[in-house]
Amino acid sequence: MQRLAIYAVETFLPGAYDVRYVMTEVDPPARTYQLSVPPGQYQVVARLDSDPLSAAGYLQCYSYSCSPVMTRAGELECQSLACQPALTSFYVGPGQAVSHIDVGGWGSPYALDRLWTVDEFGAPGPLTYQPVTPGTTPSASPPPPSRPLPAPSTADLPAAFDVTSLYHPTTALATVHLPEGWSAVADPAQAVREWARRDFSDRPARTPLALAGDAAWLTVETTDSGPCAWTHPAALTTQAQLGPARLYFENPHSPVGVQPFSGYSVVALKPGRSCIVLRFTSPTEQTREASLPTFLAIIQATT
Repeated sequence: MQRLAIYAVETFLPGAYDVRYVMTEVDPPARTYQLSVPPGQYQVVARLDSDPLSAAGYLQCYSYSCSPVMTRAGELECQSLACQPALTSFYVGPGQAVSHIDVGGWGSPYALDRLWTVDEFGAPGPLTYQPVTPGTTPSASPPPPSRPLPAPSTADLPAAFDVTSLYHPTTALATVHLPEGWSAVADPAQAVREWARRDFSDRPARTPLALAGDAAWLTVETTDSGPCAWTHPAALTTQAQLGPARLYFENPHSPVGVQPFSGYSVVALKPGRSCIVLRFTSPTEQTREASLPTFLAIIQATT
C-alpha cells in the first residue's frame, strides 16, 4: 500500500491558468480523508505519491441509459460503452460537510488531465477568489509596472512545432521555433483535453513534476476568437512590450509554496492568425531571468 495524495480542485475560476487546490495525504491502512475548503465548486482527484502519472477521481457515468457500478475492488465501471466515467463537480456551501466523495476509476484520463493541469498551473491554498456580487462592479486592478527587457538571444532555433486550432485540430494556427534540445511533452490524457495546447521542455521529462533546478517548461496555445488579452492579473508583477507581443511576468501565487511548475513565469500574448499565448515557467526567479533572452527569441520567432 502506498501513500495517496488527494486534491480538491476549485472549478469555475476566472482564467485557465489559475488552478487553486487543497491537498491532503492518506497513509495506509487509512481509507478515508478529510479536506477543509471554503464555499465553492470542486472536483476531487488523487494519485500515488510514487507515481505522478497515476490518477483517480470522484467520477460518475454520464448517459441516459446507464448508471455507475462499483466493483469489489472499489473501481467505478459503466454498464455500456456509451457510458464513460468522467470527473464530477460538486458544491460545498458555507459550513457544509459533504460526504461520500469517493475516489476511484484508476487510470481515468479525465483525472489524469486534471492533475496535469494542476502540475502546470496549480497553486496551493488559500483559495482566495470570490465571485462578484450581483449588481456590483468590481474595482479595476491597477496595471502592473513596466520593466526593461534584455536583448533577445541570437542562437539558432532549429526545432519547429505546430500548434493547432481548438475547433479544427488539423489546422495549424501557429508554429513555435525552439532551441536544440527542446522537445514536446505529451499530456498522457491529450485526447480528453478541451483546448488546443502543447507542452514543451528543455530536457527529457514525462511530467512537469520531474523538472527542477534550472529547467524550463513552455506551454503554447492559440485562441480562435476574441481579443488577445490576459485575464489573470492575480500573480502579475511587471509587464513589458516586445514588438507586437505583450509580456506579463508572474511570481508564485501563494506564500505556502508552489506546485511545480507554477513558479516564476513569463506570459506572452502575440497577435497573429489568432492570439498566440506562450507561457514560460522556471522554478526560480534566477533561472527565469537567465533564460529570458532565449524566451524572447522564441517569442519573436513564433508565427
